[in-house]
Amino acid sequence: MGSRRRMRPIKARIFVGCEGKCEIAFITWLQKICDAEGRSIYLDKAEAGGGDTLAIVQECLQLQSRGWRQRGAYVRSLVILDRDRVAGDGERGRRAVATAERAGFLLVFSKPNMEGLLLRLFPTHEQDDPPAGRTFDELRRSWPDYRKPPITAELERRFSVDDLRRAARFDEDLAALLRAIGILR
Repeated sequence: MGSRRRMRPIKARIFVGCEGKCEIAFITWLQKICDAEGRSIYLDKAEAGGGDTLAIVQECLQLQSRGWRQRGAYVRSLVILDRDRVAGDGERGRRAVATAERAGFLLVFSKPNMEGLLLRLFPTHEQDDPPAGRTFDELRRSWPDYRKPPITAELERRFSVDDLRRAARFDEDLAALLRAIGILR
């Protein structure tokens, strides 16, 4: 009698377009949380490599298309953008948002940037909203050895899923992201 191979459940693929390495580390950490909670999803993260927000969205569209052609359809697609960059890019920022929406991407804005989001994960800082130019310094007050980009293992050691859920009560974009991947209901 032949041996039976255990079939692994097929994971629902979600495309996550990221500006750079900070967002990649953050999404990698979220994938680990999803795995630990038994969520049957795969966060297919793609680094757009920076640039202005329109260039990031356009690169994410190409990366999403390539991933779809190579490995099959996505159940959802999203892109993470720094809110301060969208505003600072003026017309190109507005075009980026319109392009992403037309393509069906869920837009997730880090307010005002990824360091601001990380700052809000610390207890008592959930409602902090420093200007973009001060988020790095504010984050370093709570996380003195923070280096950009963070390493996923540092995020795992520093924060928990409870920190994410607590911060999401005050950050609608974080809440939308966590709902999209099943960490928040």
